[in-house]
Amino acid sequence: MYKIPVNIGDSLFRLPLDILNLLRDAGVCAEAMGFEAYAVGGLVRDLFLRRDNLDVDVVIEGDGIAFASRFSVGHGTRLLTYEKFGTANIVLPDGFKIDVATARTETYERPAALPLVTPWFHRGRHAQAGLFHQHTRGRPESRPVWGFA
Repeated sequence: MYKIPVNIGDSLFRLPLDILNLLRDAGVCAEAMGFEAYAVGGLVRDLFLRRDNLDVDVVIEGDGIAFASRFSVGHGTRLLTYEKFGTANIVLPDGFKIDVATARTETYERPAALPLVTPWFHRGRHAQAGLFHQHTRGRPESRPVWGFA
């Protein structure tokens, strides 16, 4: 059984410095745009479980594509955007990738259909509440990016 740290900061030292710097830069960029940024998914989960995982996913409370575009300018990256879904892939010069998503609700017209996306910032919902309810079934796996600074 894994001992879960009381404070995720106890596990941050396991991340490479370049990843910590990217997360800090993402938080600074989001804040400058009036947005909030959250590290989500496997990276955060695996920090608690003390597993290695450098799959960086960031959810933006705001316009995720606008965030990714601005972040990319300062880092010399290649940017792939998917307007229909409010998502983007940031590819750094060394090939490392950051997946960015606008905080959103997805609905499906039928099984195996592509999602119909409604951004949360247009609806005034808060990302952490939605992540807690919709994606983690009681185990929130998000962390404000600015908190990594």
